[in-house]
Amino acid sequence: MKQFQQACVSGFILNNKGEVLMVKRADNDDFLPGLWEMPGGGTDFGEHPIQALKREIKEEVGVDVEVGKVCFVDDYFMEKDDEKIHRVELFYKCKLKNNDTEVRLSHEHSAYKWLSEENLKSLEMTAYMTKAVHKCIGSISLY
Repeated sequence: MKQFQQACVSGFILNNKGEVLMVKRADNDDFLPGLWEMPGGGTDFGEHPIQALKREIKEEVGVDVEVGKVCFVDDYFMEKDDEKIHRVELFYKCKLKNNDTEVRLSHEHSAYKWLSEENLKSLEMTAYMTKAVHKCIGSISLY
C-alpha cells in the first residue's frame, strides 16, 4: 500500500453580512457524498497554501476572496484504492472581494448556502467538519 501526506486548504468565507458560505457535495461524488463543507481542496506540488486556496475557491464556487489568517489546523487519514493518505488541512478565514459576485458551483457540489452562525448547526456535516466550523467561529475575528 502506497502511503503519502497531502496538504489541504479550506476557506471559512464570510460575506458582508457575516454569513458563512457552505457547499454540499454532489450526491454522486465518491468522497463524502451529500455532506456539507467549506470550499477547498488539495494543494499541488510546490503550490503555496494561500494560492491553492484561492485557486480551489475559484474552481469550486467561482468567487475571488481575500485570505486572512489560519483559524484552525487539523489532520485525518483516508484510504483510497491502494493508498493511505495523511491529510493535513489548514482552514483560513476569508472574505469576498466583491459581495455582488454570484456563486457558481462546480460539478463537485450540488448546492450552497450563506448561513449565520446559528444556522450552521442545521447542516449535515461530518464530525470533523463540524469541529472545524466551530473552531473557525471561535477564532479571533480577522476582518
